[in-house]
This record gives sequence, structure tokens and C-alpha cells, in this order.
Amino acid sequence: MSALGNPRSMGLIGLSLLLGGALAFLGLRTLFLDHWIAVFMFGATGWITAAVYGLIGIILAGAALVLASFFVKRRSLS
Repeated sequence: MSALGNPRSMGLIGLSLLLGGALAFLGLRTLFLDHWIAVFMFGATGWITAAVYGLIGIILAGAALVLASFFVKRRSLS
């Protein structure tokens, strides 16, 4: 059975995607709050902040997938 056919593996992959998505959402939410605070208080834009939060979200989602991959049993096809 492949890893994608294993319900436990699918659950771990789904959980890692959910956690990564939640972290990315929180990062984007904070980004927009920081952006508008900077615009109204300091007259600056937060595009560098946008890039940083985006990269943090991508890195955390990737790390969650890598962590989930340790729990997936690998079997050869032969």
C-alpha cells in the first residue's frame, strides 16, 4: 500500500498542511495589521514585512511536511 493510501499517513499530511496554513494565515493577518499601522502612523509601507511573513509561512509549512514525513512508513514497490 502506498503512503497516500494509508489513512494514518493521510491524516498526518492533512494535519501538517492545516498547521502550515494556519501559521501562514496568522502571519498574513499580522502582516496586514503591521502594514496599516505603519502606513497610518509612520507613512511607510510594509512590503518587506510581507515578504518576511510569507517566507516564514512557507518555511513553517515545509517544516511541518518534513516532520510528518518521518511518521510515514516507507515501503519499497518491489
